Amino acid sequence: MKPYISVDIEGVAGITDWSEATPTDGACPAFQHLMTQETLAACQGALAAGATEIFVKDAHWFGRNLKSEDLPAEVTLIRGWSGSPLFMVQELDNSFTGAAFIGWHARAGSEGNPLAHTGTTKINEIRLNGEPMSEFGLHVRMANALGVPVVFISGDEEICAEAHQYNAHIQTCPLLRGIGASTVYAGPHL
Repeated sequence: MKPYISVDIEGVAGITDWSEATPTDGACPAFQHLMTQETLAACQGALAAGATEIFVKDAHWFGRNLKSEDLPAEVTLIRGWSGSPLFMVQELDNSFTGAAFIGWHARAGSEGNPLAHTGTTKINEIRLNGEPMSEFGLHVRMANALGVPVVFISGDEEICAEAHQYNAHIQTCPLLRGIGASTVYAGPHL
């Protein structure tokens, strides 16, 4: 079994403010740690299910957030940005048995997460065939086009609910609920 895991930060447990997602800010390292720990948990689950190799894409900001020394030896880590049209699922192809998304978030213009955006905070909304798109909505379509089933997503409640529109059987793990500029969550407290 060969899973692909794409990891973002705006949907990790308890994140609430842009300072916590900005690598140049002093608040970010704690959330990069949570991002790494949530990735590690996904990798451990994949290994327990029989994975023999795992590809992980660090898909936040400059793509250099995950602490590689904390990840299992079976992980091939993709850091930085190549300019690939696959963007947050760079290197994904039909050799993968499934894809998972860790720490993902609601679309631009949504109230589902105070850090909601699609691709960049400079864009108010992206539409595909008239439908507002989240980053997940764009990338699940890429995975589907490549024949790779998307089997898991963690992040805010809104993105987890949206995931069921694309796959009724997807496993979800909602970690927070956005209300205006606040979040509500139960979990590790920093």
